[in-house]
Amino acid sequence: MIELLAPPVRSPWWSRPAPLLALGYSLLVGAWILASPPFAHPDEEDHYLRALSLGLGVWVGEPAFFPLTPGVGARAWAREAYVRSTTTFVRVPAGLSPAGFACNRGRPGLSAACANDVRPAAHEDLAFVMTGKYAPTAYLVPGALLRAIHAAPVGSLIGRLGSCAVPLALVLVAGTVCSAGRVRRAGLLLVLTPTAIATIASLNPSGLEIG
Repeated sequence: MIELLAPPVRSPWWSRPAPLLALGYSLLVGAWILASPPFAHPDEEDHYLRALSLGLGVWVGEPAFFPLTPGVGARAWAREAYVRSTTTFVRVPAGLSPAGFACNRGRPGLSAACANDVRPAAHEDLAFVMTGKYAPTAYLVPGALLRAIHAAPVGSLIGRLGSCAVPLALVLVAGTVCSAGRVRRAGLLLVLTPTAIATIASLNPSGLEIG
């Protein structure tokens, strides 16, 4: 009878599924953030500039008008028309331009060390931003953090950290909900693919959508 009334022995909190899941995925995301060269992810320069402009208080940049390419097919024309509809000019403070840092993207034979030779403009500049009219929701946290940076490569790192904060929190919530059964945990592991982790670790709104 005494044994039946004894309280159940609980495992330490750090050995439970939810904290372990959160720690594991946080380490994976952190590895992606630190290992990827500045602005190496798709369209990361544009997402960075969108977040930066929002952090500086500019919700929508200046309209950017440029002619569509003549003689292209209907699908390419529609794509160009969409890009034109979302593109704006933004003012980039001195030293914060991302131009040139993704020098080895799409060139696997070239070392990312080429970014060490890039020198950002020492004066304020204007830049095209294809994401200039994207919804601001996913850019608010990284934008707030980018207010404190003074160099573009550091901005790439800080922007990624800010961008992944909310998706990782949502993953933690999902891990807590799914910790009750093995089938649920297996489903969560299947959903969080390497591509999903890499996307969460980059500065873009898709990470929030995945989270």
